[in-house]
Amino acid sequence: MGKNIDLYKVIFIVFLVLLTLIRTYFKMKYYKVISKDYIKYEPVYIFVIRIILGVLLGILLFFIFFGEKYIAFTFFSLPNWLRFFGIFLTIIGLALLVWAHNTLKDNFTTTVLIKENHKLIKNGPYKYIRHPMYLSYLVFFTGLTFVSANYLFGILANSIILSLITLRLPLEEKILSQRFEEYKDYSKKVARFLPFIW
Repeated sequence: MGKNIDLYKVIFIVFLVLLTLIRTYFKMKYYKVISKDYIKYEPVYIFVIRIILGVLLGILLFFIFFGEKYIAFTFFSLPNWLRFFGIFLTIIGLALLVWAHNTLKDNFTTTVLIKENHKLIKNGPYKYIRHPMYLSYLVFFTGLTFVSANYLFGILANSIILSLITLRLPLEEKILSQRFEEYKDYSKKVARFLPFIW
């Protein structure tokens, strides 16, 4: 793992704490810290997959923090420049997440729920991509994978987001299309994740 493993572990933990604090702040400000809405508005299988992957990720994090020697096989060697690049990606991911939250404001929910006064947001990062929040998590967790040099963390963390993109995102877009007439035109002009790529 190299001589700087303790430093990278501290950075890894700090970023996870920052993500938790940012997410909690915006939930408290614009939605709910703890919500059961996803059970009401999403198919059960999406929730079950998320829970299974989340529990596995939680177990892995426990061993990364307190029993690294037991999961030594999940780490791989990376040069320092690539791990610093991971730090850069992680910062970009957090910045995009904050930007998306600040743009959504009261329109933010943690599920496919459309609020009564919901508006279709097309400014901020939504001017360039339709789903910046999903992208922010992919960038964030990919960056943290390089920071931690743990391939299993990368697989589990990104699998949670990819499962939501695969299973929940089509449902989100269907509901948005039904609620907002301009969404279909908006989706033709703005890419899902990568700007200027339709």
